[in-house]
Order: sequence, then C-alpha cells, then structure tokens
Amino acid sequence: MSQENILSVSIPPLIPSELMDEYRDFINPVLRDVLQATCLRRYLDGAIDLLLKDRLISLSNISENEWKKKDLDKKIVLVKNHIDKEVATKYFKIKKTGNKGAHPGNTFTANEIRTAVNYAVNIFEDLLVVYFKKNKIGTELPLLTLLSSLPPIKRVYILEKVRQHDKNNLWIIDKLSMAYLKSGNYEKSLNFLESVKDDIGAAYYEDFILKIEDLKKSLHHFDISKNIDDVARIFNILIDDEYFIKYPEFTNMFCVLVSGYNY
Repeated sequence: MSQENILSVSIPPLIPSELMDEYRDFINPVLRDVLQATCLRRYLDGAIDLLLKDRLISLSNISENEWKKKDLDKKIVLVKNHIDKEVATKYFKIKKTGNKGAHPGNTFTANEIRTAVNYAVNIFEDLLVVYFKKNKIGTELPLLTLLSSLPPIKRVYILEKVRQHDKNNLWIIDKLSMAYLKSGNYEKSLNFLESVKDDIGAAYYEDFILKIEDLKKSLHHFDISKNIDDVARIFNILIDDEYFIKYPEFTNMFCVLVSGYNY
C-alpha cells in the first residue's frame, strides 16, 4: 500500500512516520500470516519506544541504559504497572501474535490477526483515552483544542471510550455529538443527543441541538483533518509554548505523532 493510499483510507491511521514501514507490512494482505504477525511485533516494540519510553523511564525510575536492556515483555510490564492495565493487556496480545509469527509451524486464525491489527492501529488513540481517564475532560480546556486537530472519526473513538468511564460529562457529550456530525453522521449526532436527553435535561439538550444545527450549516468553513498530514499541519498551527509547560505528557504524545523522534 502506497503512502498516498494509506493517507486516503476512510478511517485514517494515526501512525508516526518512523513506524510507517511496519504499518504497511502488517496490514498487507498479500503477506503470509506469519510475516504480518512478525511485523506487528516490530511495530509494537517501536511504538512503545517512540511514544512511552521517556515516561516509563521517569515513572519507573530507571536509566536509559537499563531501558535498553529490557526485552519487550518487561517493557509491557512497565506499561501495566505505570500506564494502564487494559492497554498492557492489548500489548501482550499483540506480542503473543507476533511471537507465533517468529516460530515455524504456528498457525493463525483470521480473527487473531485482525484483533492484533486493530489493537496496533489504535495505539495512539488508546493512550489518549488513558490520559483522559486520568485527567477529566473539561478540566484542561486547551487540550480539547489540540484534540480537534485529529480526524473526527478518531475523536469519536476516543470520546466514546472515555465516556464509558464518565457518562454524564457535558463536555464529552457536546464534543462527541459534534464529532459524529463532522465525521459525516448527522443523524447519529441527533440520535445520540436524544439518547442522553433525560440525563442532561431539556435546557442542555436544546442548546446542543441548536449547536449541531448551526454547525451543520457552516461545516464547509471548518478545516477538518482527513489524515496524518492534516493533523500535523493543524497541530502546528494550534500549538503554543504554554502547552509544553502546562500539559507536557499530552503535548509530547502529539509531537511524537506528527514529528517522530526529532520532536
């Protein structure tokens, strides 16, 4: 799959440029299952090193040299201990599939590969979900501006996952209804607001409906991301030094995504 095709898929992957080769390989249906699985493991190792290494070194109080000596299993254990158990479980499942690819004679089910691929392509989004589970949406309003640089379908994924842990957060309901609309699903945005009407009350419901109707009329004026190139462009317009000082964990994740190791 060419770079151009990757960037134009209907659900655009948020893949750091350094990991694009591994991404191309593990989604390539022409490759044998064992090769796809091996590429998944390489991708996971790279993603942990790229997106989480600095945090894990700091949180676990180890040196850079100690980090380099850790194998993938031990790195995932650090993710479990210091980041999130659910995320670590996904990483172990990717690794298990990858390990099977490294040994002759192993076979795979289509679902096994598909599940591992799904976990792999959502690594960045899952880390944002973890962040917002710890830092309630609405308490750090500038970060919602940075979140708006993502394609709407990715915002839907993140906000739906976070909402499972924070059902009646008005900020989530507001942003999720708009993300549905911006992802091309006007009816879903209305149906979603209808489903939470009793929880949020008539006044908020009417306000959110009016906002959706007004937004629908002016959607053509908005700069909406369609792929990782758009994310990088919009993020670089929005980013300010204040973000690095006040929200380093969140900002650094975005910087790694759009700029890679050289951020």
